[in-house]
Amino acid sequence: MQAYFVITGAIFGLIALAHLMRLLVGEGSGPGFLLANLAIAALGAVLAVWAAGLLLGLRRVRLDRRATGPGL
Repeated sequence: MQAYFVITGAIFGLIALAHLMRLLVGEGSGPGFLLANLAIAALGAVLAVWAAGLLLGLRRVRLDRRATGPGL
């Protein structure tokens, strides 16, 4: 499960970065281009942060289980 969160978080982070770079380079014009790329970059960033949060949550659960011991 950890590998899934790492991979999906990295993919969504790269998507967000690619769309931000596309805005900085200036490929295209018009308000539709700007809004679409900002929306996709924001969505990719949110999903990447969400995956990182879930990954950290999994690690905390595993650490809590080790501290309490099995079956307690």
